[in-house]
Amino acid sequence: MFPSLQDEAYLCTAVRLNDSVEEWVVRFDPLASANRAHHMLLFGCSDVLQQNLEGKFWDCGHHGVCQNSRIMYAWAKNAPTTSLPEGVGFRIGGQTGIHFLTLQIHYAKALPEGVKDHSGLQMELTTQKQKYKAGIYLLAAGNTIIPPNTPKTHADMNCLLADSGEPRDITLFAYRVHAHVLGTVITGYLFDTTKNEYIEIAKGNPHWPQAFYPMNKTHLAKTSDILHARCTWNSTGRSRHTMIGSTAADEMCNLYLMYYTDPRLGSEFSACGMETYPMITKNLPPDSDVPLPPNPLLEEHAKGKNLHKEQAFEYSISKDEPIKVEKKGHTHQYLQDNRYQAKPGGYEYEDATNYPQPQQVLQRWKTPADTPRPALMENSRKAKQLKILAFKTASDWGQEEVQYGQVVAVALDSAGDVVVFHRGERSWDGSTFKGNILRDTSKPIKSPTLLHLRKDTGHIIDKWGENFFFVPHGLTLDKNNNIWVTDVGMHQVFKFPAGYGNGQPLLSLGTRFEPGDDDTHFCKPTGVAVMTNGEFFVSDGYCNARVIKYSANGKILHQFGKQTKYNFFGELIFSVSCTFNIDLPMFQ
Repeated sequence: MFPSLQDEAYLCTAVRLNDSVEEWVVRFDPLASANRAHHMLLFGCSDVLQQNLEGKFWDCGHHGVCQNSRIMYAWAKNAPTTSLPEGVGFRIGGQTGIHFLTLQIHYAKALPEGVKDHSGLQMELTTQKQKYKAGIYLLAAGNTIIPPNTPKTHADMNCLLADSGEPRDITLFAYRVHAHVLGTVITGYLFDTTKNEYIEIAKGNPHWPQAFYPMNKTHLAKTSDILHARCTWNSTGRSRHTMIGSTAADEMCNLYLMYYTDPRLGSEFSACGMETYPMITKNLPPDSDVPLPPNPLLEEHAKGKNLHKEQAFEYSISKDEPIKVEKKGHTHQYLQDNRYQAKPGGYEYEDATNYPQPQQVLQRWKTPADTPRPALMENSRKAKQLKILAFKTASDWGQEEVQYGQVVAVALDSAGDVVVFHRGERSWDGSTFKGNILRDTSKPIKSPTLLHLRKDTGHIIDKWGENFFFVPHGLTLDKNNNIWVTDVGMHQVFKFPAGYGNGQPLLSLGTRFEPGDDDTHFCKPTGVAVMTNGEFFVSDGYCNARVIKYSANGKILHQFGKQTKYNFFGELIFSVSCTFNIDLPMFQ
């Protein structure tokens, strides 16, 4: 039961999951009405701050939602129940790394004095392992400015699936759009880089119930494909500029794609928040910003009290049969076929002469980091391909009998010989940490984690580091061959002498197994860079997102950087200087 004390309030509540039992969510039943709650988001979290668990709810607009979160479900405007396809579920609890479910509710308007709200979410769970695991792919705009009195303003996002965190192909089966009062239509496309064609996968009116609507059929998105979203706003009658933000006075641009994927190797959440390929945007189908026909029934249903909680969307994973839709007043005949039919041979691009292979397509449409955008429109410019043949694998290098764990870093000593840092028998996965704290601090890695190899043969010269490290990460050798390493489980940085000496570090920084952000603590430090005068930098790291400069003897000289900010919906807020997402190891 939530009391809403002021306008634009964000309140959260969390439930702890059973770490010994893996469960699968197969159905979401929203228990809310649009006349009370503006929207709800469900997050799967690795941890929730203890201070937030002490009460029944907390202000997550100012104190954050949870740690290592991913969106699992979203609701707004009296959307109906979502039942996942047979054999598909969201994995939670057990060893999945999801130890809490956190429900966030946004109240755009304060409730009348004395009125309590009982908005919530009911879910159907099963312990039966599902054939596929479900996931959410979010395309969201974070830095668009909508000018006043403008009939059409666009925000476009597109990303290569593989570049946005998806290690495996995914099968899309449902979508949800979200914008505020100026939004007129949100459209999604799958661009097949092998066929050079657009497939419309989503088109929604953000003023209708914001459900996960079934697609007209399932769509296989390959890691070589590009996903694109376009949001269109109409600011006619508004005399001010409108920013992207979390309040009702701001705007938003979200396209949620629900999918299923490989239960073992697939990802469960990915996001795209930028326009990576401007030429994909330039050649969008002409009806990409054309609103859907008016539907007074849906527009009326999106307001006021929710009277249709018992009716649900149901999905099928069959690619050959139409999705079964059971929803009174929601026939959606416009979804029965694609709004845009690809032309024979693919879409006819302005600058196309013939159809290149996928990698050429990506090189041609991706904005080079050092090239002004207008140059992309010049037909005379050609992308340069990396000469792969300049690199060859030395098939006779190394020793087959050597067993490597997760290899995390490689460095060269002054003679050109190779040092490899690996995790031996240990793996870093969702069960390794609880929040930022290592779960098992009693068992260091037994095998040598540092291997010194001959540059000509790859044969082992020496082995170091047994029974010392817990979760190895960064490795650097300085001009004197001193060995600098980081351990994200221990939250420490170490300097060992050349050849590892007697196994005792010359310098240790950080507090063993204790994450933190002060002068004596790191939080999963990722790497070290050493200057010729002995001064060095530490990238810290997965939690703190800062870089610290030290004197040669380990005294702090300077530090800079702070965490990249995300809004309440998990979207990146682009822009301020000296912010980092994750500080990865630095190069010298």
